[in-house]
Amino acid sequence: MAGIADSTRAPDGATAIRTKDDAAIIAAWDRRAAAFATLQELPDNPRGDGETPERLAQWAIVDVAEAEICTSVAATPRGAEIQLWCAAVYQFDAAEDEGPCYRGDLDYFTAQNDRLDWKDKLLIAALRSLREQGK
Repeated sequence: MAGIADSTRAPDGATAIRTKDDAAIIAAWDRRAAAFATLQELPDNPRGDGETPERLAQWAIVDVAEAEICTSVAATPRGAEIQLWCAAVYQFDAAEDEGPCYRGDLDYFTAQNDRLDWKDKLLIAALRSLREQGK
């Protein structure tokens, strides 16, 4: 039986062994979150005509991080959850929803259930499932 000694047994009940992680997706998520937190601290353009150079620099960090998250293939529930949170920020239009999307605040959206429409509830259900799978 060639190769048996070199193989790794899966735990009982497992159907696959994951040897990959989502370190790149998680690192991009962390950079994105830090840039968004910095944006919250920076003042808006006092003239009201576009973003300041400081704010544009932070949005550039967000854009690069989101591009990395978008082009990656998630190997774990956490990686897939992060990808959905990135999409969620573009789905929820209310200004008060932006921060919770950038933080991945599932409790916030669960508490908003009555105001969510069906597509939003489906997205939150998927996020909830992925979060539970990742525990």
